Amino acid sequence: MFQRLDELHTGSLYILTGQAGAGKSHLAAAARRTGTLWVLDTEGAAQNLAGKPGIHRRIQVLQSLSLRALTAAMDEIRTQGKPGDTVILDSISKVFQAMRAYAQRRASAETDRKTGIACLGQPQYAGGIHRAD
Repeated sequence: MFQRLDELHTGSLYILTGQAGAGKSHLAAAARRTGTLWVLDTEGAAQNLAGKPGIHRRIQVLQSLSLRALTAAMDEIRTQGKPGDTVILDSISKVFQAMRAYAQRRASAETDRKTGIACLGQPQYAGGIHRAD
């Protein structure tokens, strides 16, 4: 797992920030000319790259908000990716939201399991008064 410093394979990390529609994805997709461009798209923005001039030709895209799908995609990139490839997470804030939601679901399930709390059905509403059956 650990490597000596002279054995490390280094790359570059760029974080692009800006308003929606400013062209961050376009810039990232046009910056490289070699390798494969792997796009993990959580906003549906990758489709806007199709047909634009200067865009990298070898693009692989996954559109999903599922943390499971994003993790599986990263595993695929790890096994199939090569030096010189580029990975774009668009948008990283949506990935963080998915991670947070997953962690909250796991924590809630663990709390329910430890306390013996179970969901007994959908809450019923009658006359503006909340009633759980």
